[in-house]
Amino acid sequence: MKKKIAMLGAGAWGTAVATVLANNGHDVTLWCFECDVVDAIKKVHRNERYLPTIALNPSVTATNDLARAVADADVIFEATPIAFLRAVLLKAKPHVKPHVPWVVLSKGIENDTLMLPSSIIQDVLGLTTNVAVVAGPTFAQELAQGKFSAAVVASDHAALCNEIISLLANAHFMLQSSNDLLGVQVGGAVKNVIALAIGIARGAKQTENTIAYLVTEGLAELAKIIELFGGKKETAMSLAGLGDLVLTCMGTLSKNLRVGMMIGSGSCLHDIKAKPGIVLPEGVNTIKSLDELAGKKGIRLPLCRGAYECIFEGKPFDVMLDLVRSAHNSGAL
Repeated sequence: MKKKIAMLGAGAWGTAVATVLANNGHDVTLWCFECDVVDAIKKVHRNERYLPTIALNPSVTATNDLARAVADADVIFEATPIAFLRAVLLKAKPHVKPHVPWVVLSKGIENDTLMLPSSIIQDVLGLTTNVAVVAGPTFAQELAQGKFSAAVVASDHAALCNEIISLLANAHFMLQSSNDLLGVQVGGAVKNVIALAIGIARGAKQTENTIAYLVTEGLAELAKIIELFGGKKETAMSLAGLGDLVLTCMGTLSKNLRVGMMIGSGSCLHDIKAKPGIVLPEGVNTIKSLDELAGKKGIRLPLCRGAYECIFEGKPFDVMLDLVRSAHNSGAL
């Protein structure tokens, strides 16, 4: 059955998922913050800023009008950077129909509140709001091109999981169901931070042996953080954990990996932000939340802490490696 879908966020990932939904026969209203993105989609039917190589399905329409985007939606997907998600939700709230389910595409942890996206949605819209999350090893460009991809749909409600899978699944996009709503979101957030750490190592010209060691220790930290949020440890070994971690740490399209490499080779965050065409990836925001979380809970996250010191305090790679080795030797991981 054809559905009316609102997609809040016209970055590469939101546009790619909107493309999948439209190609599957649904009508998608893509809400864009930037006026030039809307104008380009209306003129040439491409998102020339974020996904320029993909011709959009005619069933994707773009708007800057948030109220219009959500007013008649049967399902609302959000692909908004975590730093702006709460503000977008507050603006959308008066126009959202009751009982409309939300689907999380964002990957991160809100600074200060340390909330995951599903918790932010329920905090703003009410605890009874039904929420699902889609996460896994999926670069936006490849998904939009129809290359085979796989991901996880997680929710506390099995029926909602099945509904979202039915909207997204096709011959090129395989979805697995999960009831670990929290763990899947943590996997999507933390893998970005680990990718920053791996990028720092690569930028510092470390060997493949060292990289493999850090990825392994990063996976252990990921499982630890999943449990800390109340998720299931085994989710760390799923598509939303190990699968997404491998892609983001090794894939040539990884923004977190690329920025980490710049830092590891000696660039500071201020200079990186000033480079044309560079938008800081979500991992830079998430690492702040993880560092605060570790301090509040009194736990050791040595890889995350080491990456934090390299990124925000200008420390060299060796500091990060020493933190991880010391924690491993003391049995803290």
